[in-house]
Amino acid sequence: MKLLPLLALCIIQAQATPMARMWHGIKSDDPVPYHVHMWVWDMYDETWPASGVLISNRHILTAAVNVYHYKRFDLRFGGKRQKDLQSMTSYEGIVHENFDDATDDNNLAIIIAPTPIEFSPKIQPIALPKQSEDLPRQGQIGTVAAFSYMSDYGPTSTVLEYGRMTVMTPSECEIVYPHIHGIVSHFFCAKDVDFNVCGGAQGAGLIVREENVEVLAGIVSFGNIWKDCASKTPPGFIKISEYVDWISEKMQ
Repeated sequence: MKLLPLLALCIIQAQATPMARMWHGIKSDDPVPYHVHMWVWDMYDETWPASGVLISNRHILTAAVNVYHYKRFDLRFGGKRQKDLQSMTSYEGIVHENFDDATDDNNLAIIIAPTPIEFSPKIQPIALPKQSEDLPRQGQIGTVAAFSYMSDYGPTSTVLEYGRMTVMTPSECEIVYPHIHGIVSHFFCAKDVDFNVCGGAQGAGLIVREENVEVLAGIVSFGNIWKDCASKTPPGFIKISEYVDWISEKMQ
């Protein structure tokens, strides 16, 4: 599958002409402590924005397409404004050994921080699903946060933005994405009428609340929205509850 610029959270607003479209999520009043904003560098020293989720003081969970074929990962975290983010650079990533870039199956990777990340109220890991949990549930509402593109391939937002999406049924997801037929249990789709995800948020987490605890249910994996953030096509997410054992093994 051809590597394309990565996804970012966006909300659609009415514009005078298609070329003038702009998209914005809800601007966050506070840092999202588990969100990691990334710039990934390829072999030609070209760089693209991406996202990840902090799951320990050394590990950032993200989509495999953010690591596959990339050599350097600039990690930024700990703030609601880009100018306030702390940063470090990693050159080490683990891609799921069964990642299939044709079907997006097992689109999961872990970036390893070069030194332990110091936790604070603005920097905290997100909880993973319990091994017995099957998350998310149909109709459950989750939150996605990212530093979003302001237009197609335009500059990213200077302020962290978020939006809420409702989890669809597996059959609805499979209708939108026939290529996941037979492996739909590894994914879920989520939608909202007002916003979608586009360039820069691939790898961002969809967070649900379980027993008053925020839990990582999925990460943005794919979408039919590469060229037009205004697309109504819902994105597909890797279902993290299917990969808890793999994640735990790679964190050892």
